[in-house]
Amino acid sequence: MYKIEFAVHSQLDSNFICRMNPIPIRDTEVNVQAIIQLSAGRTDFKEDVGQFYDKWAEHYDQGLENSKYVAPVGGVEELSKRVEDKSALIVDCAAGTGQVGVELAKHGFKNIDAVDLSQKSLDISASKGVYRKLICDSLGKNKIKGVEDGCYDALTCIGAVGVGHISEDAFVEWNRIVKKGGIIVFSAGRVSFENESQEQKDVKNRIRAAIKDLVEKRQWEMLDHKEMDYLFGHSADMFTVRRL
Repeated sequence: MYKIEFAVHSQLDSNFICRMNPIPIRDTEVNVQAIIQLSAGRTDFKEDVGQFYDKWAEHYDQGLENSKYVAPVGGVEELSKRVEDKSALIVDCAAGTGQVGVELAKHGFKNIDAVDLSQKSLDISASKGVYRKLICDSLGKNKIKGVEDGCYDALTCIGAVGVGHISEDAFVEWNRIVKKGGIIVFSAGRVSFENESQEQKDVKNRIRAAIKDLVEKRQWEMLDHKEMDYLFGHSADMFTVRRL
């Protein structure tokens, strides 16, 4: 394997990065760009992204702490404004190493399931003792294994909707697993780099168009939408919606 050691704003050919089979380094910004580039021009990138996170998992928390990653705190604060019942069943999508789960537990929530593509990330999240169930599965058009219709009172997906990660394809599944009247809180990153392709811009546009469409079709009620600090100088949109 090759180690990626490049300047974030350098002009790199995405296919070259994919051929390198990259492994993470202790630089969150570089790792995020590597993941974005792994998805360039591909529809089958999720397995590679999952493997990348498996390799990153051991140092993931430390890297995000160094990057002053505040999205989990902000997302859980938004959820706690809307969900008063601390026994509510919540699913943390793209749970990773459990940062959102820890924040949910701090707010008194007791019934939390985790879904993530990276088993090693879930293994680390298990050690934090905040999740009821751990589900290793992708988040997209597929039905999440073992999850029944209308199972959850609320859903969080913080730091994962965007290029190279979760697209608008997952929204249909979120609507399936969250009961009517349930709350969905998610962030959509605005991270961009100098070598961002039109294809990557299109992904962001599709995500925002899908959100608008779900609101217009009365499948979601927009309760709040705000811009917030995210990572290394970039911002994210934080959405709070009610499933109708």
